[in-house]
This record gives sequence, C-alpha cells and structure tokens, in this order.
Amino acid sequence: MANLGAAHKGYLYQDIATAYFLATSLVDPVREISVDYKRHAADRFDDLSIVETNATQLRRQFKHTDGATPFAQKFLSSDTRGLRLDALIQSWRKDSPAVRAAEYRVCTTWTVPTDADDLALLVPAEVAGSFGEYPTRRFRLAVDQIWPKRQKPWFPCLRSTSRAELVAFARNLRPRVRISWARVLVSDNFRMNTGRRWWLPKSSS
Repeated sequence: MANLGAAHKGYLYQDIATAYFLATSLVDPVREISVDYKRHAADRFDDLSIVETNATQLRRQFKHTDGATPFAQKFLSSDTRGLRLDALIQSWRKDSPAVRAAEYRVCTTWTVPTDADDLALLVPAEVAGSFGEYPTRRFRLAVDQIWPKRQKPWFPCLRSTSRAELVAFARNLRPRVRISWARVLVSDNFRMNTGRRWWLPKSSS
C-alpha cells in the first residue's frame, strides 16, 4: 500500500489555509465561500472560492510538497502536480460567466526556483498577498517565454489551445510560492467540512 503521509500533509495544508480564509471572513465579511466544490468536471480550482461583497470572485488552489521543493516547469507541462497548463486553461474556459473569477491563484509551499529555465517562466507580480503580512512571493506566468510570438509553444500540451487563450488566462492566474503551514499548530485530526458552501451574512455595519 502506498504511503499516504504526503497526501495527508497536503490536505492539512489546504485545511489550514481554508480555515484562515474562513476566520478572516468574520472580520472582513464576504458574500460566499465554497470549499472543495467543483463547478464542472474539468474544474481545477475547486479548493476554495470566495465571492466578495461587491460580487468579485476569487479562486484558490493549494499545493504542498514535503521539503524545500522548488517550482519546476514540469509542474506545468505534465500533470504530476495537477497543474498541467492546458488543463488549467480548459478549467478556466469552462467556467460560466456566472462563476468566472477575477483572479485565480495557486498557493504552494514550493520555493522560488534557482534553475534559470524554471525561473524564466515566472514574472514577479506586484499584488497583495492573501495571508496578511505573512511573507510570500507572488508571480505571473511569463507568457512570452512559455509561448513566444509567432512560434510554437514551449510545452507540447499547449498545442491543443491557442496563444490568445493562454494570454487571456495568464492575466488572471497568479502562482504563489513558499507559504509555510508548519508554524500553525493544529490537531492531527483537524479537518474542514468539504463539498459544502457557506453563504455568510452581510455585515450589520
């Protein structure tokens, strides 16, 4: 039987991050939070969805790997981490206008890559972090590196889509690396309820 310890730690990371967003929603109210809720069969951003009070939708996907694992281009070119780029684009494409998010983020415990080819796929993004003042690094995809103009895409998996779709999707996708869950103390039995949606009351103020 395969060792499920790594998978359990991944779920724990997702649980802690989700708990953080649920807790902060008590201070900064939101309209709705969905956890582990797929909107269609191809949905790759089902870990967490937030609808703010102004109806802006935000989607989050959480990824954890034990140890100091740097981001690598193979995470986007294959489905070893559930982030194959063409599958992410398909997920985004199939979102109906009613659930299309203004922002999609992949939050991970990976480190910033030191390999030049891997680092070239990311561009620093000047956007606010999701976890308050906790230090994280935010990036956008380097579209021109992944698919140079008037050339073939760097990843063969993208040949089933168009460069225009990659550009449109990348405007909304913000990978984030190095969010540590180890500093948060929780019970080994801690688990969030999944597959549910919370409609939160509006602030009385």
